[in-house]
Amino acid sequence: MITTTPQPRATRKHLSDLPRIISALALLLMLASCTNSKLLVTPFYNKLDDKILAEFNKLADFNKAQSAVFEQAVGTFHVWHRQSELPQYAQLLQDIARTITEPEATTDKAVTQWVNTAETLSRSVRECYPINFMAGTAKTLTDKQINSIESYIQNEQREDRQRHESLSAEERMDRRVKNADKWADRIDLKLTQQQRDALRDSFSRQISLRKQYLDLLETWNQQLFAIARNQQDKNYEAKIQAHIAKRWTLLETNHADESRSNRQLFRETVQEFVHSLDAQQRRSVSRWVGKMGSTLQAVSQDKPSFRPGKDASVGCLVQTAN
Repeated sequence: MITTTPQPRATRKHLSDLPRIISALALLLMLASCTNSKLLVTPFYNKLDDKILAEFNKLADFNKAQSAVFEQAVGTFHVWHRQSELPQYAQLLQDIARTITEPEATTDKAVTQWVNTAETLSRSVRECYPINFMAGTAKTLTDKQINSIESYIQNEQREDRQRHESLSAEERMDRRVKNADKWADRIDLKLTQQQRDALRDSFSRQISLRKQYLDLLETWNQQLFAIARNQQDKNYEAKIQAHIAKRWTLLETNHADESRSNRQLFRETVQEFVHSLDAQQRRSVSRWVGKMGSTLQAVSQDKPSFRPGKDASVGCLVQTAN
């Protein structure tokens, strides 16, 4: 892990696929950590690189050179995220904390700006995620390694599809409302029944694209491995990079209207939810979010033990003032 002092890297048995890790980052880490205390958030955040590497290591048996490339890419990503992104998360949370206590200040425009900022941060994480910089390493993979990676991902997809199909639409709706209630409780926000009902209504109006996404992802993976096996292609790395870039916008590209509708519904739901908060709820959210903002700012200032190089082909680099 990247910590404030050098120490050996440990391998952890932690099951979570790469998109879920990205989602956790996009959610500003606050819900996943269940606390806004730096004492507890710091070790959670410091283990982030271990979790990402653990996912890579589940894919196949990699040689020392390949593992070294992975570690360099993940370490570079972690330092970039700590020093470039956490301060922006902190600023967003502090802005919410300052504004949300005043109903007249939480206009639709203000809330939309929060959502826009969160989306921008999420997009940055996707663009800088280590897999985007693995095209060169992909060319070093053996047939056995490629087969192992493909088999692992196919099993993961099969499990995802089974989980989705095991629940009815109503059961999935109930689970989403329960999850919303659980996450709200973690930030000291007690939802009213009226707010739960409003969330349920919003969820019911969302266009479900989960099956379509799973189908698209299955096709995308088939295409990926077809490209990966053609290592003699003179444009191999460029094709790998271009295909990986498509991974992050499968729904937006193939179901543009539905995705746009869902995005607009989400924005309206956030606006309506913020407007529904009473004075006590606003104070509770402000306290919790404000403290989390301060915590993330403090974590961002911890000095990492990993020292990234200056090669932008390895990963996103921290931009420093001249």
